[in-house]
Amino acid sequence: MLNGNVPIPAELLEADDCSSWLSQVLLKGGCNCCGKPLQCTIRQALRQGIVGGDYDDGGGRAPVQCENKEYQCGGNYISGICTGVMHFNSGKGHNHCAQCPNFGVCIGDVRNEHCFRCGDHFFAGSWGRFPCPCRGKGPDAMDYLDGGDGSEDDSELDYDDFLDETSSPPLPEAACWSGHLHGVTAESMKDELVLQADKLSSELAGKDPRSLSLPELATYIDKLQPHFEQAREEDEELEEDEELE
Repeated sequence: MLNGNVPIPAELLEADDCSSWLSQVLLKGGCNCCGKPLQCTIRQALRQGIVGGDYDDGGGRAPVQCENKEYQCGGNYISGICTGVMHFNSGKGHNHCAQCPNFGVCIGDVRNEHCFRCGDHFFAGSWGRFPCPCRGKGPDAMDYLDGGDGSEDDSELDYDDFLDETSSPPLPEAACWSGHLHGVTAESMKDELVLQADKLSSELAGKDPRSLSLPELATYIDKLQPHFEQAREEDEELEEDEELE
């Protein structure tokens, strides 16, 4: 809606009852499992989460449920709303990054994550096992969890040790981020940092966020990650409370 892909009639601003508009069909399509015709209303779409993480449990939180008992299909999420190319999805490919500016962006696989260091999206794997390539290693470096070169001396390095090593990463190389963030400029990211400056008052120490270089900007955005995660947890708790009600 905020991106304009779901038009909102002007008369709704003064309407006492929006139920008829909320009941409008937003998408008609086939079940992601059996192909049975399904439809999703605006109301149903508004009630779905931004990540379909329950796809392997039957998709019980999905807004549309297929009742085909033969295939036991389960839930269907409506994905791609922000791009205007909507489709039903089991949930595995339903992942909307709410950390990006301008209302976020769809990033597909639920195993993809937003990197608070370089601002891009990357494949983190199950349980976030892989770091963003901007940290120097990615999912192609399959031996990074056993120490790097697989030798006997460093094969005992476990995941906790790896996290300790990367908990305070150095400044990224100047060329690791071009300032392009899915249509967002570096200047808009600096504006965001200005809004969040109170959370980093000690780190910024009087620096003007608008004068930061790209590596510095990426590093300060990285430091905001705990605040973003806390906000996300609060949103999830609020959703759970609403479901209980």
